[in-house]
Parts: sequence; C-alpha cells; structure tokens
Amino acid sequence: APLIFLGADSPTLPPAFIATAIERLAAHEADMTLGPAEDGGYYLIGLRRPERGLFQDVAWGTPQAYAQTARNAARLRLRLFRLPPWYDVDTPAELLRLRAELSSDPEARRRAPATCQWLLAHNLLPAPESYLTEPLPRTGA
Repeated sequence: APLIFLGADSPTLPPAFIATAIERLAAHEADMTLGPAEDGGYYLIGLRRPERGLFQDVAWGTPQAYAQTARNAARLRLRLFRLPPWYDVDTPAELLRLRAELSSDPEARRRAPATCQWLLAHNLLPAPESYLTEPLPRTGA
C-alpha cells in the first residue's frame, strides 16, 4: 500500500489532492507524489515504498526543499507525479490567509473543523454569526 505523509500546517488541503496521490501510487503510475507548497517546501509526499537517499542533502524549512527532494527522486530514477500547489501556514501572513479562507469558504470550514474551533477559542477567527449560515461541525468528544 502507498505511504502518504501530510504536513500538519495545511489544514484546508482539498481531500482530492490526497486521493490523487493515493490513486497515482496505487495504479503504479508514479513511484512518488509530491505536493509543492507555495513557499518552496511541500505539503504532501507519497511513496510506493521507502527510498534510501531520497532526503539526502535536503535543506528543510527552506524554499529549496521541494526542488532538492525532486532532484533526489530523479537521481534515484523515481517517477514523480507533481500535485497541484497549495499553501501551508508558517508565518503570520499565512495565518491571516487561513483566517480569510475559513471566514469566506464553507467547504474549507468543513475540511478543518478543529482548526476553526481552535481559532475561534483563541479569538483569531471572527464570531461565526458574521459568516456562517450553518453551525460549525463538531469535533472530538
């Protein structure tokens, strides 16, 4: 079965991106899937099997991480499928972007109910009455 690793800092990532990664790997159309983050890193990596040397000399947390990992994949002769770009939340500006997305997009709120609840609890998201036409999904127990 494919291995899929997701970054925890992309809470509104569309599930279709994950499904595409799994499908490409399961159908043997790719050995590796990589979802580029807009900052040069990546939000998802999928592998058909573990690959020694894939992360060698990758400068984590830099704008070069995606390119370096993709270059290692090519060196290892892995067939790489590139997923659509998405964003992750590493900076205050990206947190504001997430806040705007959650405030304006009901589908994003459905994909990230725990993130919505946490932001609301810490007064980092406007009160639901200002943007919701339906209640937030409940999380956990």
